[in-house]
Amino acid sequence: MGSLSVYRSDAGREEIPASRFPLSRDLRVDRIEGGVVPPAERADIPSTDRSRRYAGVYLPDGTLNDLSVTRLKNGKPKEPVYDSERVRAATKTRSSVEAAYCGRLHSHYGHFLLESTARLWWVLQEGFGGPLVFQTRDPGILELPFIAEFFDLVGIRDRVVIADRWMQFDSIRIPELSHMLGSYITPEFLLPFRKAAEEARRRSAGDGGSGKLYISRTRYNKADDAGRIFGEEIIERMFEREGYQVVHPQELSIGEQAVVFAGAKQVAGFIGSAMHNLVFSPENIETTYLCRLNKFPDSYQMIDLLLGNRGAAFITRYPERAGRIGKEEPFLFDVEDLVRLLREKGLFSKDNQPVFSKENLQREFESARRLLARRPKSKSMLQRLRLLIGRIMRNFGGGSR
Repeated sequence: MGSLSVYRSDAGREEIPASRFPLSRDLRVDRIEGGVVPPAERADIPSTDRSRRYAGVYLPDGTLNDLSVTRLKNGKPKEPVYDSERVRAATKTRSSVEAAYCGRLHSHYGHFLLESTARLWWVLQEGFGGPLVFQTRDPGILELPFIAEFFDLVGIRDRVVIADRWMQFDSIRIPELSHMLGSYITPEFLLPFRKAAEEARRRSAGDGGSGKLYISRTRYNKADDAGRIFGEEIIERMFEREGYQVVHPQELSIGEQAVVFAGAKQVAGFIGSAMHNLVFSPENIETTYLCRLNKFPDSYQMIDLLLGNRGAAFITRYPERAGRIGKEEPFLFDVEDLVRLLREKGLFSKDNQPVFSKENLQREFESARRLLARRPKSKSMLQRLRLLIGRIMRNFGGGSR
């Protein structure tokens, strides 16, 4: 049994109990004869979430299969669903095989790891050899290197099918999600990652590194310092002086990342998608999460608790967010305070001191934030506004479907 603690500069230490999230579940698998899988068309509804798509698997009469959608805590589907009349009326491409429904395929690395893989457990457990059907609106997604390589490592690349049109199968299996963000996680969730890591290590000529990893974001910076964590370079150098191997995930393939994490004994880094690579790591390792904001997201907690890791998250002091830049707003943290917390935990030795100018760091951060605030808004915001206006016009008879 591992442990997970959160250290806050203003509130001391908080223990995260293993009982916070269910860590096991009797997973179901439904089978639908004549099951219908629609394309993931963009939802024609006003929403601040640009990613919302129609989703799910349906019976021939248009009824939604409950296992095929992710549900919110209030029980409602996370994604919009088709009405039964639309399902019945759609022209479908028929296939006389049994397929397995694998859900939505994400192009974002973190969401791919956590969500797009969550139904693969049954495919691997049962040795299912039929088509594996995903829904996505991202063209060319199967050519993304990390997705193509992951599916290849797991041994399913040649059987992945994108539902780019209405599809109907003789029968379709619908495995329950082995992991639902913020709700539960199960040991079955790890099966594809164990297989991918094993195959990646078999193909690799390297030894996987030192076992002590610092997962860096310092080379991940976008133009104009969008999303940059100001001050990370200082912390990175201090971890390096403590014998940690600095890893830049964006410079490695997903197979190479799997190999590095599979050999890990201690992992540290700022919160970000790359820290979800812990799904490739062994159980009962030491993890150190450095938070960019005043929160420690559930996804990392769930993985750590499932693996039985000895984890610690550190939340220090942060400037108030500007709120007008969006996800590209840069980050700044109190370097001296974080160093103090890490030293008290025994991660930094007494003679390992940060070398920096607090005033210069603050000045660079403010300059980057001002520059980003002056940038023109992205087209996606205009597109969402047009969608909302179109919806209003239709509701008042000003447009046609």
